[in-house]
Amino acid sequence: MSVVTLLDRLGRSLKAILRTIDKIHEKNVSLKMLNGSLDNYQRTALSQAMVSLIGVFAQLERDLIYDRTSEGRAAAIQAGKHMGRPPKISDNERKQIRKRLKIESISKLSREFEVSRQTIMRIRDEK
Repeated sequence: MSVVTLLDRLGRSLKAILRTIDKIHEKNVSLKMLNGSLDNYQRTALSQAMVSLIGVFAQLERDLIYDRTSEGRAAAIQAGKHMGRPPKISDNERKQIRKRLKIESISKLSREFEVSRQTIMRIRDEK
């Protein structure tokens, strides 16, 4: 018997959830859901319908979360907020690095500014 807390843990879409359940059944294993009353040990038409219905709601929930997250991200960007990780090197430090690259090595600058060599090379290649 396979046990899962929520049906939506089996996949990101209804199609993926049903595919995973089919793979479980191919191995002659039943599926039990802890947060719900689904136990499709006997694999009846009713239990298959319940799995499909729960899967539809799981996908709906994921889609709603994605939509809300996208709307929040778009609003933050429109408000001028920086999305993602803050830059490790300031604009002033970038200018210094570009000047010093003419006389100093990439490795030395990467150690001094505590960034990777790739970061220094990226700054070098910026226009």
